[in-house]
Amino acid sequence: MGFFNSIKNVDELLAKVGYLRQYLRVYDEKDIILFRYKSKGDAKMLSNMWASSVPLPWRGKEYNSVEQMIISSYIEDNCNPKYHDEMIKVLDLIHKCKDGLEVKNNKEIQKLYTAVREATIAAIGEEKWDLNDWAISSAAIKVKYDYCPEFRKYVDDNKDKYFCEYIPTKPKVKAGVLKVTDESSPFFGKYIGANYTGIAIQMCVNGK
Repeated sequence: MGFFNSIKNVDELLAKVGYLRQYLRVYDEKDIILFRYKSKGDAKMLSNMWASSVPLPWRGKEYNSVEQMIISSYIEDNCNPKYHDEMIKVLDLIHKCKDGLEVKNNKEIQKLYTAVREATIAAIGEEKWDLNDWAISSAAIKVKYDYCPEFRKYVDDNKDKYFCEYIPTKPKVKAGVLKVTDESSPFFGKYIGANYTGIAIQMCVNGK
């Protein structure tokens, strides 16, 4: 589940995240809406795993979830040509998934995605990969906002809040946030992370 589960000291966190440090933001609990795929109520719509009630057009196809759009793009853009046949097969599997969770749980999809991700990071570096990730994710989430009425309404109705992906059992400091539990820290009780999924949602409604 990653080292973030055991980190209580913020300085320890900052020492480990390297370049990501410049992207970290701190949030007060009163100002945020925490979400994950298993959230109760409408907040679950904020997750990239959530299945939209309407088809989401992306690169000439229609998908059910943002996760499908993102993972298919990673593979299509970066897969070595010698694995073309495998890529086509996996892209078809992704397209047939009913939601993002099926993508996450499909071993064949994850095997190719992991291989593509590791090879690409080795070639261009993790920071450039993450910046590309941010660009693709933001574009896909904007499509979801434009086409899915209930997602758009929920985001618009809560535009004064910050949306933060938070998974207690597997905190994400890149896509989401983690809670600071070190009582000696000035950030105690707050949430910290790059939170690029939440920021991408926020940008749909207010551009910041």
